[in-house]
Amino acid sequence: MKNLLLLWLIILSFASPAQKKAPNNLDQKVKEYDAYAMQALKQWEVPGASVAVVKDGKVIYIKSFGTRDLSTGKPVTNETLFSIGSTT
Repeated sequence: MKNLLLLWLIILSFASPAQKKAPNNLDQKVKEYDAYAMQALKQWEVPGASVAVVKDGKVIYIKSFGTRDLSTGKPVTNETLFSIGSTT
């Protein structure tokens, strides 16, 4: 449940109507978002997550955060399969 809620929060943060125009400082915004995602993982006690933002059929952002296997410490990758499936 926490994984699903975290994923929705991450997706909704990109869906804000105030962000229709790309910011001039996109690199800084991406860094801020990455830090926010890592903070959310810790706050929600979620070991890992992967985020993809698709606009007009094209992936405009994809990144993975955290760990997929706590016993081995393997990181989440863009290829990691989650048991919750795809959420749009």
